[in-house]
Amino acid sequence: MRNIQLLTLVIPALLLSVAPVAAQCHMQYSVSVYADGSVSGDLSTVYGSSNFVDHSTLCGATHSNYQSITTIYPPSGPSVQNKQSGVESNAQIATYGVLGTYEVAAGDELYCSAAEENIECGDGGPEYPVAVATTVSLTVGASSCTTLHLQNYTCNFVVGAYAGSGFENTVSGTITVSAPENPNSVSLSNGSGGQDYPFSLSAGGTTNGTCNQPSSFCFVVTTSSSNTKTGPLSYGVTLNNSPNGAYTIPGGFQTKTVSFTVVQ
Repeated sequence: MRNIQLLTLVIPALLLSVAPVAAQCHMQYSVSVYADGSVSGDLSTVYGSSNFVDHSTLCGATHSNYQSITTIYPPSGPSVQNKQSGVESNAQIATYGVLGTYEVAAGDELYCSAAEENIECGDGGPEYPVAVATTVSLTVGASSCTTLHLQNYTCNFVVGAYAGSGFENTVSGTITVSAPENPNSVSLSNGSGGQDYPFSLSAGGTTNGTCNQPSSFCFVVTTSSSNTKTGPLSYGVTLNNSPNGAYTIPGGFQTKTVSFTVVQ
């Protein structure tokens, strides 16, 4: 406490005896780094790019020898990095059919004359995820009929999916037919509940089959022998999103509706 009290007395005296000092410039290092990425249409290549903007306050010093760094990290295996002179750089990596999320990371290096050294923030840039996945689309075949008689009458339809190209191995998923909207409580011996249809597809593959032949993708609707109710039945058919990101669905989801009417 004695030292503090002494300083509070000495400082005003010094201020009185020294001419005013002009405001000093304070150097500040400030760089904004950006990353972006994309994937080729056939899913064979992931492209990454990065750039940065130097907002530093230099106070007479200089920044030079700018180096932009782009690194792509695949879901597994070694990464790819490219360093280019200037404030922009690009890199690319082959997927070899490996689906998943690729990360594009941005970084920079520059020479600072005040520090007389290279300054690197190669780990400080943002990472940009690039989801590499094939597209799977839902198919619903035409119903064998749209009108069911009151009792012991059957209609059916085929559900399915097809996959895009450009990948190896297979993608798997599920198609779900919901329990029907049945406002008049029509009694059914088949089709009163929902059903899941698992599928596994290779590149460019599609599920196939018809209800006229044995098919695991045939959904059957039959009125019961005791049914006395008429009215509409409506089924929603949904292609579910891949649980591991192995495929995407156009528009984010796909649901189609199949409708029937029960008559006397």
